[in-house]
Order: sequence, then C-alpha cells, then structure tokens
Amino acid sequence: MRLPRMPPRSSHVVETTRTDIGIMYKPTLFDRYGPDAGNIMRALSYAGVVFGLTVPLFSAASLKLEPPLPFGWTIVWILCGSTGSSALACLAGLAVSSTSGALMKRVALDGASTPYREQYSYQQTLVMQGRIDDALASFEAVIAERPDAIDPRIKAAELYSREKGDHHRASRRRVRRERPLVELRPAIPLLL
Repeated sequence: MRLPRMPPRSSHVVETTRTDIGIMYKPTLFDRYGPDAGNIMRALSYAGVVFGLTVPLFSAASLKLEPPLPFGWTIVWILCGSTGSSALACLAGLAVSSTSGALMKRVALDGASTPYREQYSYQQTLVMQGRIDDALASFEAVIAERPDAIDPRIKAAELYSREKGDHHRASRRRVRRERPLVELRPAIPLLL
C-alpha cells in the first residue's frame, strides 16, 4: 500500500525518507537556499529573457558573416551565442543581487559599525534568580577589573539602592566627576 506524499512538518527539514511505507520528500530549491532561492529564480528568468532576445540577434548576425556559415554551424553559432549571453545575464543578476544584499547588510543591518556594549546578562540572571548578593559581588569584580567602566557602576548603584536599600553605598558606586568618563555615551543618564 502506497501512501500519498506528505509535506514536511517543519520548514527546516532537509530530507525525510521513510522506506518502510514509501514516503519520500525531496528538498526543493527553497529548502536548500532559503530566501536566496528567490534571487536565483529571478536571475534565471533574466537569463530566459536574454536567451529569447539574443536568438534573433545571433541568427541575423550569422546571415551577415562573410563567407556565410554552413547551416549546421549557423545553428551551433546561434545556440552557443544565445546560451553564453543568457549565462552572462544570469551570473550578472546573481552578482548584482549578492553585491547589493551585502551592501545593504553592511549599511543597514550589520552590527560591525556599532561598537559592542557589555550587557551584563550574567548579573541580570543572578538578580532574576533572587541572588542579589552574588550579582553585586560580580559587579564589584567587574568594577575592580575595569575601574573606568561606567555601566557596571550605574547598575551596581541601582541594585544597592533598589534591592538592598543601601543608598549610602549606592552613592559611593555612582559615577563621580573626578573619574575619567571614557565610556560616556549621551544615552546613559549620569548619576551625579
């Protein structure tokens, strides 16, 4: 008994084979290349248009050759010229698509132009677990390691003030005017 082909359950399925009941899913172009498959399809459509336009061009050019080509060589000339032109159009479409995608990624989406900013997720995890003392000890270790860093001082001061109620210690952890403000960013509120 053969069962009908079934679509994959997940979009990330690469290949599913079940030989015991005869179900086979062969990955498609979109399974293998994802969103880039659309670019490939577009480049192939450009190649088809160029092939259709260059067949008459190369046939007219073959009529103008001196001495004229024999009929068999004329067909080879037309097919090779049109196929080569369409292959160049396909490769040009892929190159332009890839280059413009890389340019837009670099300009708009890539984080390479933005410097990394420490998030202190380990300390935030400790706070969420209710381990305030461990989080404060971790912040103190970061402050001792990097005395010019402002962010851990502000976060430690907030923890001392909000969670511990120790406003005096929080005020000692704040950024002071005599400290060099190396990492100062306009978006960070200064606690002076």
